[in-house]
Amino acid sequence: MNGFLHLLKNLLQYCEYKGIKLLVLGPAIRSYTMVEKELSQRLEEYIYYPILYRNIRYVYCLEDYDSYGNKYFCDKGIYAKEGYHKLIADRLYRIIKWELPVSNALRAST
Repeated sequence: MNGFLHLLKNLLQYCEYKGIKLLVLGPAIRSYTMVEKELSQRLEEYIYYPILYRNIRYVYCLEDYDSYGNKYFCDKGIYAKEGYHKLIADRLYRIIKWELPVSNALRAST
């Protein structure tokens, strides 16, 4: 896990150097086995505060059921269903909408 944080630090330095806003997606919660679920949760706990501390935009992805109790992943837990993709896309959209400057030409067309 230290290697992951080192990689993240290098990526952040590169993004700062190039003027790029970094956005990190947290781990998905593949729930096929309890081991996978626990590993995803541990990775989330390990990376969340270092990312927050460095003021990196972060998308929380540890969801396994929607508000109706439907699973976000297929029975084997490997493939995400359409609802999960929509959930993450909506979260990304909210962040990107507020983070990225919109050109005057684009504002005029909306």
